[in-house]
Amino acid sequence: MKKRINFARMYAGILTLLISFILSAVFVLSDPQGPDSILPKGSGFHTNETGSILIGAQAGNVTALVVSQQRSTQAWQGYYGNVTGTIVLDDAGNFTLYDWSLPTPSGEIYAVNSSTVVTWSNVYCMNTSNHRMVNGSPGNNGPGVVYKINASQIELNFGINTTDLDGLNETFYDTYTDTTGFTVGAVTIDVADGCSMAHPYTDEVADTNWQELLLTDNTSLIFTSLIRNSPNGFRSGSEDLNDFEMVVLENGHTQQALVTTPYYFYIELN
Repeated sequence: MKKRINFARMYAGILTLLISFILSAVFVLSDPQGPDSILPKGSGFHTNETGSILIGAQAGNVTALVVSQQRSTQAWQGYYGNVTGTIVLDDAGNFTLYDWSLPTPSGEIYAVNSSTVVTWSNVYCMNTSNHRMVNGSPGNNGPGVVYKINASQIELNFGINTTDLDGLNETFYDTYTDTTGFTVGAVTIDVADGCSMAHPYTDEVADTNWQELLLTDNTSLIFTSLIRNSPNGFRSGSEDLNDFEMVVLENGHTQQALVTTPYYFYIELN
C-alpha cells in the first residue's frame, strides 16, 4: 500500500485547523459612553465610576477641561494563543507508524475571511498602498496578474472611512523585509513581494518581533501571523506566553454591530 506522510515539504502543513469550527468576531456596540476622566485645570481630578462624569456649572465661571476616553475599535478583532504539533508517518487510514513531536513549532497561522477554499498556489502579498514591488503573477513573479483586491475596497466592505485612525493602512503600516522569507505551500514570500505588515504588542507596546502579513489568492483576504516560540505576549507580566498574535477585520459599526464575521483558520508548521 502506498504510504502518505503528513507535513511533507510540498504543501506540507497547509491543514485546515478545526475545519468545521468557525471563529467569529465579538461585536461592540457604539452607543455614546462617558469619558474615562475629566481634569478641570487647577481644580481636581474626576474619574468615571458611573458611566458619566458630573462637573458642576456655576454662572459666571469659565473652566478648562482635559477630557480623556479610551474607546474600543469598531474595525478589528484580535486572536492570540499557543500552537502544538506533531509530524506523523500515517497510512491511508490515518494509523500512525511513527511520529515526532514539535516542542518548538514554527510556521504560520492563517485567518481567511471566506469559506471558499484557498488556492494556495496563487497566494501573493497584499500591499495596502495598492503598490506591488514585484509586478508578476502569483507564485512565480511572472507577468500578467490581475490585482483584483485593493485596500480601498476592503475598507469600504468593512465600514471603514478613509479618515478613520484604525483603518487598514494605519494598522498594517509596515512592510515585510526578510530576505529569507517563509513558504506558503510551494510559494515563497520574502522582501521582494512588498507585504504590508502589522506588529501586535508585547507588554502593551508594539513589538517588531510580532509579524502579521496580508496575503490573498485574489479571492480571499488572508491574515497571516508568523509563529514564534512562546515569548511574552501583549499582557504585562512574564506568565503571558503566546506563540501567535493577530488582528482581523470586523465591521462593528452601528448598522453591522450585531453581525459577526466568520473566519476560517489554517496552520502550516515547519
